[in-house]
Amino acid sequence: MSKRPLPTALGEADVEKNPRPSKQTVLDDDAKTELLLEKLSSVIFKGRPTSAQSYAIDYLANMRLSPAPNMSSFVSYSLTKSPNMQLSTLSNVWCQLKEYFSSGDAAIYEALQDLMDVQSVIDDFRNAPALETEPTVSADQSQPGVSAQKTSQRSRSGSTGSSNSNNLSLVAIIKMKEEFGKHFDAFRGESWKLESGTVVDQVIAAHVTTLSYESTLHSFIIENPNVILELFSVEADKNELKKVLMERPGEEMAKLSTEELRYLGLYDKPPLEVDKLLAGGWANMPTSTEGPTLDDEFRKITHCCLQFIHLIYSQGNFSLPRDQAESWFMDKLWGFLNVVFDSEERLEHQPGEVSSQASALRRSRLRTPDERQLPGRKTDGLVSSAVTRLELCTIEAAKKDNGASSTKALSDTRKMAKNMKDMNDLVRTKSKESLRERLATYGIRISAGTITFYSLRQRPGRFYQLCMESNISFPAVWSSSTTKTILSVVASVLAFRRELSQTADQITEATSIPLDALSTNSGDIWAATLTTPTNSPRLSPRVPTDV
Repeated sequence: MSKRPLPTALGEADVEKNPRPSKQTVLDDDAKTELLLEKLSSVIFKGRPTSAQSYAIDYLANMRLSPAPNMSSFVSYSLTKSPNMQLSTLSNVWCQLKEYFSSGDAAIYEALQDLMDVQSVIDDFRNAPALETEPTVSADQSQPGVSAQKTSQRSRSGSTGSSNSNNLSLVAIIKMKEEFGKHFDAFRGESWKLESGTVVDQVIAAHVTTLSYESTLHSFIIENPNVILELFSVEADKNELKKVLMERPGEEMAKLSTEELRYLGLYDKPPLEVDKLLAGGWANMPTSTEGPTLDDEFRKITHCCLQFIHLIYSQGNFSLPRDQAESWFMDKLWGFLNVVFDSEERLEHQPGEVSSQASALRRSRLRTPDERQLPGRKTDGLVSSAVTRLELCTIEAAKKDNGASSTKALSDTRKMAKNMKDMNDLVRTKSKESLRERLATYGIRISAGTITFYSLRQRPGRFYQLCMESNISFPAVWSSSTTKTILSVVASVLAFRRELSQTADQITEATSIPLDALSTNSGDIWAATLTTPTNSPRLSPRVPTDV
């Protein structure tokens, strides 16, 4: 029996066994996408992806032919699928993708080679920013009876993009940019256009997209006009902006009259002599014969304020104590604010920690019946119109005065600005006429013995401006030379009270409905306030210090 000859070339034996080679199956694009989805789920998430992981798989598969993954587009895609997705969950999923495609082991990518441009994906993920993961329990994996809040342990830094505890996570910043862009495009009014044709809104919006921290600009509030001026190079544009943002014509705050200031000067004496004047009662205080006669109400309030302040100083041998709690400053040193605001019948004062109704209404504006109603922003005091009950002024307090650039001051100022904007927007929804050019809402920031007054008004276009009107401090020691400073504090508070009373009258008139009115809608429009993303600290690390 003759032996079978050996094949003379590679594959000849196979040709004899299979004279007709098998026809390979050619997959179309849809089939490759489906196969890629299956492979990604298997090799990255072991075939059991959570909801967030499924979005990540879809995100990569949809860019199969020309992949260019980046964290911004990934977060946007995921939030489109699930707007309420936790930011920490998205951060962890992104870290899982980065870890897989940055391993450097070519063997683990063989299953994906024919389905996508793997090398491009690897390069993009290796260049992507590194994030610290936060252990979380997703909705798909949580156990019954165990809350996500208890099972999710935050990192000590409180952020997922930096070791600096003042930074928001990169994922949270991306979400804020998305929200800002959405509300910017949804604005129905006219943009702020300068005489040169430059659109201020567009210039500021371009700047906001570059920020790596939360700013009041995300909520359409200009806090530092110098930052805005630096965005413009044309001198004529800068001068036009300076007139609106810095000179602010027609926006002067209320002041005490010359006669009222002269009356306050009667108390400009050493503290022991002031005590004698206070013991005699306000009715026995002399009045100047020059100019109009002062009303008894002003004389009585001034006398009561000084009695309150004198009592606090006298308890410490006419020196203010060090290192007191925040409640001590609000209840003791600044306790005379209760007398100032409560004595004005047009104002309603709510001291202590209270929730802002304007903030609550804004946060729950898009609430559906199956969602929990969100509470308003907590504040250390509110002043409202007694007639309309609409909020006019918010108060924030701190136990130390470490300057305007301290962590507490920056945080309180931004919190206060957003609350003031909520108040402004709510008043305008209730008004029968447009108050855009005239309405201001107010804020008080107290830092130990220092008080700072703020106002907020809308500018042309989308943006508002937060303005620091004045600030003044109590002296650490009351002596004959510092009585003038104490009287100046009282004068500033009484002038601010007058400003609030005038605003309350303005709001009462604007919101009163005449008998022949068919509608109270003024047609006024404004941009939205943004809520600080959850799972993130509240403070910007790089807010300019010259606010």
